[in-house]
Amino acid sequence: MYEIGEYIINFGISIVALWIVDKFWSTFYEKKRGSFLSVFVCFLYLGFQMVHQGNRGNVNIWEVVLNILIIMLVGVFRYHSKGRKKYFLLLLFYSVWSLLEEFIFFIMQKINMEQESRSLIGVIVSVIIMIILVYTFSLIYQKEQQEYIPKKIHFILLLVPAGSIYIAFNELYIQGNSVFSMTVVSVLLLMNVILFELYSRMNEIYGKEKERAVYEQRMDIITDNMQEQKIMMEKFFREKHNLVNELIVLKKDAEEDDKEAV
Repeated sequence: MYEIGEYIINFGISIVALWIVDKFWSTFYEKKRGSFLSVFVCFLYLGFQMVHQGNRGNVNIWEVVLNILIIMLVGVFRYHSKGRKKYFLLLLFYSVWSLLEEFIFFIMQKINMEQESRSLIGVIVSVIIMIILVYTFSLIYQKEQQEYIPKKIHFILLLVPAGSIYIAFNELYIQGNSVFSMTVVSVLLLMNVILFELYSRMNEIYGKEKERAVYEQRMDIITDNMQEQKIMMEKFFREKHNLVNELIVLKKDAEEDDKEAV
């Protein structure tokens, strides 16, 4: 039963890790059209994370290198990530994630509990914090999205993962590493990802609707200006026609030497 719980929690963590990586790359680059390679690298990273989480607590240099390489492949095959910028971003991303995990694990050492449970809680807390960091950074980098949704809504949304940390800690520390507790935490992690993803999509749709409204408003202004110009041109040609007629009459009177009429 315990192994079933391990598989469930490892799968949940792996899905969230894949979302974090994909969200990070989408902040800087435009996504490519779906292809076999883009799907393959996602499953490759998902499978690697399952193995990595199963070996949780044992640091292996080859796992670190392979993890960095697969994250790079996700950026290359799923996004238009040309140039050297992606290498710096990859280094920054992995460094922040690694330092965050080390900091969380250092704090967890102060808690009196089993090493396996301590490592699991540390991974879950670091993953939830990474969700917050990646989402917040995407908002800061893509400034145009901040204009669509009030800032207080963003703040309220960030309270969800904060509450998730408390629930996860309560389930795994107090209730223990049971299948039920691991299932609850896995669902909680996935709900965080779904919530942030839906919110991002809603924000994007709302932004496009606002842009379309602005575009339609500009088109209405242009249409009104064209209508005014049309009216002015009709008036101009009408006055031009009348002026030509008056000049013809004036020329005729001048030829007839009708000074009074002229």
